[in-house]
Amino acid sequence: MYDNVTDAIPVWGYVIVNPKLAKETDELVSRANASGIVLPESFEKDSVLCQIFASLISFGGNCFDQLIGTKPKSGDQVIINKYSGFVMGDAHTRVISDTDIIALMEGGNPIPLWGNVLVKPHDISETDEVIGKAKKAGIVLVERESAFLQKGQVSGSVLAVGGNAFETWKGSVPKVGDSILFSKGSGFVLDDGVSRIIADTDIMAIIANRGN
Repeated sequence: MYDNVTDAIPVWGYVIVNPKLAKETDELVSRANASGIVLPESFEKDSVLCQIFASLISFGGNCFDQLIGTKPKSGDQVIINKYSGFVMGDAHTRVISDTDIIALMEGGNPIPLWGNVLVKPHDISETDEVIGKAKKAGIVLVERESAFLQKGQVSGSVLAVGGNAFETWKGSVPKVGDSILFSKGSGFVLDDGVSRIIADTDIMAIIANRGN
């Protein structure tokens, strides 16, 4: 097992990243240490696996060959799939696939990569409008779906789209500004507590095209 990230050189389409531990995790560790509580050895590794914000350290020669658009570089701040890859021996780095990097952070703003989409879930007033447009479009929502919509859980507006999104789709595809329905619980909620990154395959319907 490698004990230091400098011992490992990623190959093919693999990437080494340094996840940023959540502030809450750091505080918990500090409090435990101050109280004399011994945390299990697996605690830090498990904490590293559940993080989605990371610094890109290095990557293999085949990485990002199929990526359309902006390509991440060493030192970039990125968003990665939770629980992807594995934790290295030092418990501070992870080896993941290049496709597990779902967004690049630029100036504090997430830029979705691959087939990922940045959405802003609707609030209640916007959701009511979406439900109305869905009915006019002939889309029948069962009671459970309407309940989810009322909570703003499965409808939103498209903010940005990854370069590889919708490559295999036939027919209509969502555009920036469109209102969509997406799978409940999909993707990750970002630090702002509102925006969410989802896969293009989590989009179930286009409810309102921009300009309509």
